[in-house]
Amino acid sequence: MAYPLTPSGMGFDFDLAVEMPPAWAALGESSNGVAATERVFLQIPDGFPGFPPVFRLRSDFPRSFPHLQPGGVHLAPRPCLVAGSEANLFWRAGVRGMLVQLCAWLHAAARGTLNADPTVWEPARRDSVDDFAFVDLAAIQPLPPRRQTFAYVLASYCGISNGNPVVSYRIVVGNKSTALDPPFWKTVFQARDGILLYGTAPALILSTGQHPDGTPKVNDEYAPDTVSDLASLRSSLGRWGCVEPLNNFLSAIELHAAKLDPRAFPQPIPLLILVNVARPRPVAGFSSHVETFGYVLHISAKKGIPATASVRYAAVLQQLSADLLRRFNQVQLDKPTRPWGLIGAGSLGSKIALHMARSGRAPSVLIDDALLDAHNYARHATIPAATLAEGLLPKLKATSVNQQLAALQQPAVALFEPIQRVLGSPPMTSQLQKKSEWLLLNTTASLLARHALVEAKCQLPRVAEASLFGSGRIGYLGVEGPGRNPNLGELFAEMTGQLEADHELAAAVLSPEAQLEVIRTGLGCGSETMKVTDAGISLHAAAISTELARLHRDDLDAESGSILLGKGAEDSLGSTWTRVSVPPFVRVDLETSDPQPWSLHLSAQARKKIEEEVARYPDVETGGVIWGCVDEAIGAIYVLDVVEAPSDSRRGPAHFDLGIEGLKAVLTQRQRQSFGHLHTVGTWHSHLQASGPSGTDRSTARVIADRASRPNALLIWTPAGYRGLLAESSKRIAGATPDAQRNTDGEE
Repeated sequence: MAYPLTPSGMGFDFDLAVEMPPAWAALGESSNGVAATERVFLQIPDGFPGFPPVFRLRSDFPRSFPHLQPGGVHLAPRPCLVAGSEANLFWRAGVRGMLVQLCAWLHAAARGTLNADPTVWEPARRDSVDDFAFVDLAAIQPLPPRRQTFAYVLASYCGISNGNPVVSYRIVVGNKSTALDPPFWKTVFQARDGILLYGTAPALILSTGQHPDGTPKVNDEYAPDTVSDLASLRSSLGRWGCVEPLNNFLSAIELHAAKLDPRAFPQPIPLLILVNVARPRPVAGFSSHVETFGYVLHISAKKGIPATASVRYAAVLQQLSADLLRRFNQVQLDKPTRPWGLIGAGSLGSKIALHMARSGRAPSVLIDDALLDAHNYARHATIPAATLAEGLLPKLKATSVNQQLAALQQPAVALFEPIQRVLGSPPMTSQLQKKSEWLLLNTTASLLARHALVEAKCQLPRVAEASLFGSGRIGYLGVEGPGRNPNLGELFAEMTGQLEADHELAAAVLSPEAQLEVIRTGLGCGSETMKVTDAGISLHAAAISTELARLHRDDLDAESGSILLGKGAEDSLGSTWTRVSVPPFVRVDLETSDPQPWSLHLSAQARKKIEEEVARYPDVETGGVIWGCVDEAIGAIYVLDVVEAPSDSRRGPAHFDLGIEGLKAVLTQRQRQSFGHLHTVGTWHSHLQASGPSGTDRSTARVIADRASRPNALLIWTPAGYRGLLAESSKRIAGATPDAQRNTDGEE
């Protein structure tokens, strides 16, 4: 027959045979009240088949089963057919698929196996929820030591009222305490603003306690939560073995209530009661074996709690916390969160900071001294102030980002200085070291910042650098190796070498046109910034954050550094990333008359080519041209590759003469490929003995320097390791101090 079930839609009923053992079938029902033939109601909603049908059981079907959908007693029980969306089940499998699930549900109900999953415990069903308690489950589930079964906490509440009973409370549980001290009540206040009621009050946490050996008392009996008043609450707590602390709490509350002034507390005060019940398996959706129930009682000034007081259900929800964010981002909670630091809270740095914070891995220290200007909000991860008055006040980028981190329950230490000054201040350096023991990430795109980090004299963790190039089309992340080798300077040079092999990437990053693609942000002294959209920055920031999260989970490479290069698609709808492992560099101190020390940094690729060449000519000296780039500001020559010696080169036991045949064309072509960013940085040759630069080497170096427009080096391979000297002009050598002259005329 057909009949209306709701104001809209139609319903049909039918009989469904339930599979059960013959003995129960002969009796007509199972031992727990499931009939051998169940009457089922199928409700067809308006808009069907755009909306799925609903199955309901007979109105007197037992409600003690798990996996029943919440609903009032005036509604017929509704089975939960699938862990997820019934609408998706309907659209995927139709009514037939839903019927299959219904048959399986009734069969499991008859056998009492609806909560028999050996891996999880199904939480108790509640047919309604009145209030919401926001708690840090990790903090409230473990109780104080000495086997206490109760604790008191301070809770803040906010409710909606228009003179009638409060519709709903939102209660936030604060820090744990161990005694119902007067400060609870000294800090209690209650205020009304229109229909808003808010204040603070004590809350009670109860536990089922422990056995004498310290193991928790486990309750393995499933039952729906049917508490409705003080009597039924005491009954449930009696079953769980924790009614006595409740009675003690209520007695203490009654004494305090008698002292409260009704004029100060015109509305009843909600008292939250949280009950932790140990279960035999992890509660569904959590790793904890504890199921926490929340209830709310009302206390009135002077009157206390009536014996017939009703009890409201409070849904226990996880407070916003780093652990919650980690769990929703599939981060293993049992792994320690290692602190890291962020240098630069600009458009890229702010996005990385918030991506990491949303996964519960926010930076512990922020370093940036720049102010937020109006144009920054076009691409910054934060938003401007809501009010004009607040917006007129200048705000630092680090402050703005840190406010967002604090809102995500992960505030950082903010240092409002450039990294150069931080590294020059022992107190700030000490803070930096404590708050960034895992990694320090530089996102400033500042050459000065990179130099300061490369030359830092203090002990630092491994440092990484993230930046964008080519109008935001190219993303870069370089992570230093163990012992900071390779360091940021070596990684950046290696990245430039990687670009040389890809003309498209090289043009996007190194060409003169790429260097000029900027936007002016003001008149006169206005600054300039890269041409890139907010979404373009976000595309790369997300990928860089994903890699940082992976490294945070798996740890940094124990043997090398790494480079991650991302190339955005032409349509800007994606990017392709290439990972390059960067082995340690060999660092060679160069002999020089310059007051600034100079060093040569030899990449693994260049070193391999040199040593293969030496192996081919073990009985004579050999050599070639070294290729790379120079950073004069810090006296660093980066050797990324070796150009083979021309065919007219001459080798002998005590000399190597570099030829010239075809060399200029090769070098010119390679220099064009890198748009001049890579070039000849000197020559190398081998010695058969463990000796340093000879007089001939020094003379050659002076000739090279007189002709070169940039610093060059002479690198020497010896059986005992590498030696080298800076190629300096004869005029510079003549003007050097006597000590410097002696240094250049040393061992031969």
